[in-house]
Amino acid sequence: MKFTGRQTLLYLTTKALYEMIDLTPGMFVTPAISLIAIALLYIYFLKKASDKPLFRRFIGAVAGLSFLLNYAWEIGHCPLEVV
Repeated sequence: MKFTGRQTLLYLTTKALYEMIDLTPGMFVTPAISLIAIALLYIYFLKKASDKPLFRRFIGAVAGLSFLLNYAWEIGHCPLEVV
């Protein structure tokens, strides 16, 4: 069976939604541990920083840059997911 462009997109979207039903609580353990560790390390190093506003700006810049790079990386992989 051959699909048109719109039918292929609908098929892949529906397939992806059905595959996402298999979420388990274990999939959230590692990200939760990572976020807790990051928050604790941020608090720890913020207390040690001599220039707290500069430290906050630096962490904000690093977080923003990492978000943008990750976003570009994920968008760059979109064509691979559609195939």
